[in-house]
Amino acid sequence: MKSLDVKVWGVRRRNTKKSSYDVRWIVAGNVFSEQFRTKGLADHYRSKLLRAAHGGEEFDTVTGLPDSMVEKAASMSWYAFALRYLAMKWPHAAPNTRSGINESLTAVTMALLDDRPGQPPEELIRKALRNWAFVLPGPDDRELPDEIAHALHWVSKASRPLADLGDAAIARAVLDSLKLKLDGTAAAAETVRRKRRTLVNALHYAVDLGEFKENPITGIRWKKPKIAGEVDPSVL
Repeated sequence: MKSLDVKVWGVRRRNTKKSSYDVRWIVAGNVFSEQFRTKGLADHYRSKLLRAAHGGEEFDTVTGLPDSMVEKAASMSWYAFALRYLAMKWPHAAPNTRSGINESLTAVTMALLDDRPGQPPEELIRKALRNWAFVLPGPDDRELPDEIAHALHWVSKASRPLADLGDAAIARAVLDSLKLKLDGTAAAAETVRRKRRTLVNALHYAVDLGEFKENPITGIRWKKPKIAGEVDPSVL
């Protein structure tokens, strides 16, 4: 059943140890919510709901979403795509390249996770991705410890759609996340550039698969960190 009776509330910060934000809305008396790791992502999702409502789209009373957002939600997840990309790339990559791919896919995957019930500790999620998901043979071809299997199952459900990277705000947020180390300090410039190269290459593959018409990352105006000793062209 569809309805035009839609009200979208403001973004609400959740009172939890780890920062997260709720987007809540109501459709024909039914309340829906989504959780996000950053306020920027929450604001962006709320804006999409508002655009659909103001544009006269009907919202489904079961999913709480307009058709334009239901289609996106049903697309391939980033995590599922990353596993597919790894399977294509891994057999022909040198050991150092494999390590870089593993590190980069883990970082991007962590940046594209929604808050979902039952979230394992971040350290466990990273361990599961680095040691079990983003290596070959993959998780479907090995017997996994219970905690690893649980963590990867949670990731598969919490991973945002690959199509979300077609949104400039989300793509920029992912790129910005690559600039930071786990402790919140700035990552080395070459490390950031290596991770971005992997993401760009992965999305070239997504174009080949027909997921995008063109690579969504290459069009983002994003300032790369400077490598020590590199001359800024603007000062020449």
